[in-house]
Amino acid sequence: MISITGMLKKKRKVSSMFDIRKSAGFTLLEIMLVVIIIAVIVTIVTPRFHKTVTTVNLANTTQDIAQLMRYLRCQSVTENTMFQLKFDLTNKKYYAQKSSGGSSSTYNEVKKIPEGVNIALTLNPVNFYTDGSVDKVKIYLFKGNQEYFKDMGKMINKEFSVGQIQDLSDTEYIYTITTQPSIGRVEVETPKQE
Repeated sequence: MISITGMLKKKRKVSSMFDIRKSAGFTLLEIMLVVIIIAVIVTIVTPRFHKTVTTVNLANTTQDIAQLMRYLRCQSVTENTMFQLKFDLTNKKYYAQKSSGGSSSTYNEVKKIPEGVNIALTLNPVNFYTDGSVDKVKIYLFKGNQEYFKDMGKMINKEFSVGQIQDLSDTEYIYTITTQPSIGRVEVETPKQE
């Protein structure tokens, strides 16, 4: 009889081991619930992440353009050569050109304007002169209604003011780069935080 009891005890240990293994796994329902929760979180976070990336790209592009303008002003005086900053708004690019002896050549690499960043400006190209002066220009960088500002491309090489940009209510985070022609100062105005 002792051997039968010993066998029963062994069976209990074996069956209790299977119970532990069975309870250590996940059911299909539990896995589906976790997947649904992850999908909801991703759905909520993705638009906010995209908005944040665009905002960072906008600030970085503004600083890059302003820094390039300051650099071109210094280079025009140092090299005693006129430089130009050109914007290709159709292809969303900008670059600097060096003008010497009637010819011009691209001075630096062509930079791409990031997706979601839009530009409107009062003058294209912007000239940097050998005496340290620069053309008077206002460059608006923003995210928002891109289609509306494609029409603003028709106003390039014409002076316009913010009042002529009729409806800015659907745009966000407008950065403005302005120049003071006689002294060549480049200033950046950042958006006001609400």
